[in-house]
Amino acid sequence: PVIGDQDDGRFLPFGVHDNSDHRYLLSIGAVLFGRPDFKSVSDEFRNDAFFYAGSKTKQIYQGLIKEKRVYESKAFKDAGFFIMKNNLDYMFINNSGIPKYFDYPESKASHTHADMLSFELAVNGEDFIVDPGTYQYTGSRESRNLFRSTKMHNTVSIDKTNQHRLSNKNMFAYETVGFPNHHKWETNPEYDLYEGSHTGYLKLPEPVEHFRKFIFHKQFSKWEIVDKFEGSGIHHLEWNLHFDSDVDIRIVDGQKVIGLKNNISIEILFGFPVEFAMAVNTGFVSKSFGSKIEAQVLTISADTKIPSDTFRTEIGRK
Repeated sequence: PVIGDQDDGRFLPFGVHDNSDHRYLLSIGAVLFGRPDFKSVSDEFRNDAFFYAGSKTKQIYQGLIKEKRVYESKAFKDAGFFIMKNNLDYMFINNSGIPKYFDYPESKASHTHADMLSFELAVNGEDFIVDPGTYQYTGSRESRNLFRSTKMHNTVSIDKTNQHRLSNKNMFAYETVGFPNHHKWETNPEYDLYEGSHTGYLKLPEPVEHFRKFIFHKQFSKWEIVDKFEGSGIHHLEWNLHFDSDVDIRIVDGQKVIGLKNNISIEILFGFPVEFAMAVNTGFVSKSFGSKIEAQVLTISADTKIPSDTFRTEIGRK
């Protein structure tokens, strides 16, 4: 996943790899630690291992017997990352916040976009819903703040504002910040469950706290996302789902959404307690620093009184 800042920077690169393909590191690790399981997912021997670990590395690598390893769901609570995984189905949940080095000692976090309770989703090994990335740092204040804004992530924005108030003077800083909270994590062979919240919208004149629950039904390749809002007032809520650049999406009967990629299709249904509007817009995905390509964005909007009933989104393989 390309969550958070990324600039494609590498110290002493000895090979040419896609910036989001980290299998070359497992090639090195397989040799350094004698790990057949690392070899099994490292794709192939990479030249980086030779330069880092010596002339016998390829011989050592070839001598390791590949073994199959099942990679299961995993929580990284200090970072605020929660991975729901079953075979080739994969959801990466991000409920991180402002890192400690920004002088917020109470924070548990690892990066600085306004994207708490966002996620990425891959179905049968194909990326469908993605983080749009970073694009650039200092070349354009407008682009920098756009790509780190809440509406550029797969979460809910309230009253067209960001979870953190972005600074126009320092493109790595914020004027006000919110913090994530982790309430529950469960994983077993049948389902995974994560419940979290954040305080990013307590700064509003009529404060709101966003609670979100993710449930992954592994046997059926189905995800439930349940949003609830506590606070006061009438607010404008906006859900944005950013699709990979080669995913084609369409709205069917104004009620459901179909996404298609490489002969794999997903269906998205919405169970909202109030009337809502859906639209497919053109957005951007940045897969490497300094470049961006067009991609489709699904936007769902509704006005509701807070506290609210639950807003339910179901995503499944069609």
